[in-house]
Amino acid sequence: MSDTQHIGRASSAERMRRSRELRRKGLRFIGFHIREIEVAELVRRRLLAEADQDDPDAISDALGRHLDAVLVPKKVPPQA
Repeated sequence: MSDTQHIGRASSAERMRRSRELRRKGLRFIGFHIREIEVAELVRRRLLAEADQDDPDAISDALGRHLDAVLVPKKVPPQA
């Protein structure tokens, strides 16, 4: 086996390990396309800094914050 093949296998094993770790934490990775107008809306809602419009990681974080705000139920304090 060449060094290149060994590196490829190591990196795929590492990706699988990270994927399993994220699933244990209840997270999943999905890749999808996002429209420019949707990025602009994240900026308008102040979920994304204007300077970060071309940063895929920043966009991903902003979408995560948006989904948390919209989909994750708020903890309701117990009533007395």
